[in-house]
Amino acid sequence: MCPVRLGYCLIAAGLSLLLCAGCKHSNHPNNEVVSAVSINDSVNINSLIKKARTFMQTNFDSMQYYAGQALAMAESVNWKEGIARARGIECNYQRKKGNYAGAILIGLEVLKIYDSLNLWKEEMALKNYIADIYKEMGGEKKTVDFLR
Repeated sequence: MCPVRLGYCLIAAGLSLLLCAGCKHSNHPNNEVVSAVSINDSVNINSLIKKARTFMQTNFDSMQYYAGQALAMAESVNWKEGIARARGIECNYQRKKGNYAGAILIGLEVLKIYDSLNLWKEEMALKNYIADIYKEMGGEKKTVDFLR
């Protein structure tokens, strides 16, 4: 094949890949439409989440602020994993502020997202975290049902 035709074939193949970026893929979990989250968006969201986590032990309001920024950005690009991770930090914030019921509700919402994305490691970590919330509630209120 001549080099010019090869170049046209490569360009055509590249264009078809770009056009199919939003198509259904058989190897994607649940065969859903793959959302195109740019690398810059995911890097920015991940850096905000990382920054929020640096405040987990020292400044809960700063933790919530950066998680809120990450959540807004993740929602704007509809990145479910980023949304779940930011909401997970909100769950932690509610726990630290003593709002156990709110923390559990948020945690259960995040569990649904992790489950739908087949993020088993994150799901198991969050289940352990929710168990810790129940343990904390039972310890404070001396309620045997929560401790169980």
